[in-house]
Amino acid sequence: MYQSGKVGNKTIGAWAVGSLGSYTLGLPWSPRVGVQIDAASGDRHAGDGRVETFNPLFPNGYYFTLAGYTGYANLRRCSAHWGSSGAKRPRTLYISRPML
Repeated sequence: MYQSGKVGNKTIGAWAVGSLGSYTLGLPWSPRVGVQIDAASGDRHAGDGRVETFNPLFPNGYYFTLAGYTGYANLRRCSAHWGSSGAKRPRTLYISRPML
């Protein structure tokens, strides 16, 4: 997503991207592995007449955790996850800590 325009006398140029992909292996218990990548711009130089921090218009206060202390601006995040499902076992899911 790209945000552009003006606010006051400053030019807006901000971006954000997110992707989640996974693959189920053809093995017993159907193991599934995946990766999630999120990134959003932040302002590189305060006072330069440009607003480069991504503004999530309707932010989810707990995008990454229930604590709600992070937002979708000025971030880089990459995490791996795995899980399994099978007829005799309940589904499990593990999400790693951010790698970036």
